[in-house]
Amino acid sequence: MVDHKFDKIYMTCLLSFGINLENGAGEILLHINPRWDESELVLNTLPADDEWGEEYREPLQLAEGADFIITIAVLEDGYTVCTYLEWMHLHRFCLRA
Repeated sequence: MVDHKFDKIYMTCLLSFGINLENGAGEILLHINPRWDESELVLNTLPADDEWGEEYREPLQLAEGADFIITIAVLEDGYTVCTYLEWMHLHRFCLRA
């Protein structure tokens, strides 16, 4: 069973933003970063060894400056990130060993 206990959840907002779900060991279990300049949504992890994993990229379905909702479902084998604007777009990110 995977421990999904988050000690910290960070969100920063400037011209773009990132959301990090972090555990007590300082690992980033899920990093979400919309990149409007690249029209991509980037998902990643940062384990305790401080080496970012390979970026998982999907087309960004959000318009810069538009209102939107983002939800994160924590599942036993990973996460589902949903972005809502006028439609819903699902991004599936599996846990990494």
